[in-house]
Amino acid sequence: MKTKEHKKNRLILIMICIWILLTIIGAAIAKYISSGLSEGKVDIAYYVFDAGIQSQNLTLDTIVPSSQPYKYKILVTNTLNEKKAETAIEYYLEIEATTNLPLSYKIYLESGNKDDRNTNQFEVYDVYTGDDGVYYKKMKTGIKQLGLEEQEDVYVLKIEFPEENKVNLEYADILEMLKITIESKQKI
Repeated sequence: MKTKEHKKNRLILIMICIWILLTIIGAAIAKYISSGLSEGKVDIAYYVFDAGIQSQNLTLDTIVPSSQPYKYKILVTNTLNEKKAETAIEYYLEIEATTNLPLSYKIYLESGNKDDRNTNQFEVYDVYTGDDGVYYKKMKTGIKQLGLEEQEDVYVLKIEFPEENKVNLEYADILEMLKITIESKQKI
């Protein structure tokens, strides 16, 4: 009688241990593998009519290692509804990123000619330490121009998080922050 009860208790104890182990492993994996897809659904638009600086922040909280790059479209235009810039506008895009994750960034001018669509438009890469002690990566495009006619420049920002990092749990629950800025001036 005691042996049957002892076996039964042992079996229950083993099942509880397995359940706890699966729960812990499942939680760790769930935190690291999210429902993020490689195709970013974020559209960032800048309407440029005048000289000035515009910035938007983008939090990459669902990015996971992948064989496919994440893609974010950025629109720069001199037209909004019926309003259009009255002069030609020169501008450049600047992206600042925290360096929490081993990400690489490239930006392509999708609306440009074939060379622009196949050439990374970032001309400046810099890494610096902010006042908060955090390392930042700064990337900047060359100067582009929007003419007197209605014009849109559509960029595709490609962010790569190498797939070999899937096994590195040190990157679980880490956010990457981007600040996307456009600086423009009137061309006279």
